Amino acid sequence: MTRIAGEIRIQAPRERVWDVLADIGAVANYHPGVARAYYVSEEREGIGATRRCELYPNGSIDETVTAWRPGESYTIEMVRSTAPFKQVVAWLGVRPVGNETAVRLAVKYTLKFGLVGLLMDRLLVRRNFTKMVPAVLAGLKYHIETGRLVEDRVPALQAA
Repeated sequence: MTRIAGEIRIQAPRERVWDVLADIGAVANYHPGVARAYYVSEEREGIGATRRCELYPNGSIDETVTAWRPGESYTIEMVRSTAPFKQVVAWLGVRPVGNETAVRLAVKYTLKFGLVGLLMDRLLVRRNFTKMVPAVLAGLKYHIETGRLVEDRVPALQAA
């Protein structure tokens, strides 16, 4: 299982950051890899809330919340994907740091296809996830601090 994590500080109170993160169906507002997201469950927050993310440039993933600590953290797990993942688990947590809020994102995943999947991970997937985690955090910061939506790129990372 591959693990990748990152952290960013956002100039906003923890409650505001949590409100954005807790609306799991609005992930496309800050995730540069998500073209569109929407709920596929009646639950809108907490354990059992499920979303479908349509990804750039194509594909989709369904994810369900499996752990929920209101105002602090949640875990969301893949339940279906068009990509070759066997398992994907993401944990998001917030904590106050002075006038800011620290947000941590930790992702762990396993690909299908055994040894071929391991090779795919080393050659391509891990590199993409290593870029994606900081891009999601930068998109969240951008969205919360400016009120603007992130599309397929985080403005501060376009030159990167």
